[in-house]
Amino acid sequence: MELFALSAIIFYALAVYQSILIITEKKALQTRPIFLFSAIASISHLFWVGFEIVTQAGLNLSITNVAALVSVLISIIMTLSLQKVKVLTLLPVVYGFSILIIVMTYLLPTMYISDLSGNLPLITHIVLTLFAYASFLIASLFALQMAYLDYQLKHKRALAMHPALPSLMTIEKQLVRLLMLGLTLLSISLTIALVTFENPFTHSQGHKTVLSVIAWLFYAVLLWGHFKQGWRNNKVIFGTLIGTTLLSTAYFGSRLVKEFMLG
Repeated sequence: MELFALSAIIFYALAVYQSILIITEKKALQTRPIFLFSAIASISHLFWVGFEIVTQAGLNLSITNVAALVSVLISIIMTLSLQKVKVLTLLPVVYGFSILIIVMTYLLPTMYISDLSGNLPLITHIVLTLFAYASFLIASLFALQMAYLDYQLKHKRALAMHPALPSLMTIEKQLVRLLMLGLTLLSISLTIALVTFENPFTHSQGHKTVLSVIAWLFYAVLLWGHFKQGWRNNKVIFGTLIGTTLLSTAYFGSRLVKEFMLG
């Protein structure tokens, strides 16, 4: 198990180094080595997460394991996108985050055993929630990239013309698509929770449900404003980041307190 973690860290680091080398030294955009390094890292990361979550006592869905699962989903998606979408400048952040989560999970192990056997609605809800959250997190990365490129262009920096960077319009299109995907997945996930769960507004789950619904409304209004009112640039950027902050608070807020502060 430790071998998979070490392999993931090493190959993520190599992918980060290669990405930074291309960006800073303006070398030819040869992404094949990065794809190879990150593919090995993502596979190792996935195996390691699997061993961490699946235990004899049940599924260990601790906050660190869930964060590790989200990070490997994002890493896989970004790695697969590398050949078709200009995400090179985001890779150091994505892979660096995965390294950080692996180290944190290894140094701060926690237990949160869940028995999901036979509970198909709950399993579906969790899977959809994870993919929705991953979509929104990637959208937030695109929002930060969009803000960075806009700043570079306004200050007439040469870096804005780097071949690794896409145009503002391209970033915005990708961001909006990710928001639409995330909102669709979140809609299905919330519908399952509200229809099939006995009481999604209990003391232990109420804050999560309420914040998730608020985030859903926030994203829905943001997309409506984009398509119907022509909202662009800063409104889309800040709206995306605020919505992701709401979801992060909903999913990890109370768990952080329970697992680390209350023991």
